[in-house]
Amino acid sequence: MSFGSELIRNKTMKKYLKSEKIYEVVAACKKHKTLYTKAFFIMGMPEETHETLEQSYEMIRRIDVDRVYVQNIVPFAGTAVHDQAVADGLLVDLDPTTLYKSDSLFNTNYNRFFIKPYALSLDDLRVARARFNALIEELQSERGRSAGIQDVDPEKQRKRKASAALLAGASL
Repeated sequence: MSFGSELIRNKTMKKYLKSEKIYEVVAACKKHKTLYTKAFFIMGMPEETHETLEQSYEMIRRIDVDRVYVQNIVPFAGTAVHDQAVADGLLVDLDPTTLYKSDSLFNTNYNRFFIKPYALSLDDLRVARARFNALIEELQSERGRSAGIQDVDPEKQRKRKASAALLAGASL
């Protein structure tokens, strides 16, 4: 299931799906204890704002799934977001003709952004990313504890929370 800000989801991505419907579907899935649920969010669309990032954060916090993933938007050639980013000069540190050659650019480096949104700086995106990461880690730890699983690396978790708190004080 793909989620995020209702504005981004409906206006930009043209999914036309209300947040309450998403929560309803997740609740229906959770009734079946054998289903493993995941939520996928995309951040960094050209239309992204502080408000849409906060809406995504709140949905991550509220949604009751087993695992949450947040990906940075990748403007692959031939997509509408690529054409928009090129036309509006929003591409950042990216040669779109070679993007397909390495998934390490966007699957392992979550602090790298390829589009600078109209209303945000790249630092704004980095702050939001740190907040999202800290929240996701906290939620995973809570779910793990409720299932009787201990945190794998409490020191790593403490450092991420401290980093997110420091960055959150800088912006968002």
